[in-house]
Amino acid sequence: MTLLSWSNQYLIGDDTIDAEHEELFRLINDFHSHWLEAHDRHTIARVFNQLIVYAETHFRHEEQIMAEHGFPKLAEHKQEHEAMVEAIF
Repeated sequence: MTLLSWSNQYLIGDDTIDAEHEELFRLINDFHSHWLEAHDRHTIARVFNQLIVYAETHFRHEEQIMAEHGFPKLAEHKQEHEAMVEAIF
């Protein structure tokens, strides 16, 4: 079952970041499917860990690209990333 559906409305115009965002959607949906199908805890934990590691890597990558381009709201965006990570843990 799909929890989040990717749409071109989410494209920001950077091919790398757009691909990473689409992958995040896929990983979220993968985790959600495993959760609904009541797989064993080991499988759910593995899929969840993949999602967390990918998200943290993406956040750092996205922040680096924003810094390189002088994104004016980088500090606020970093705080949003930090809040997402904190909400998970």
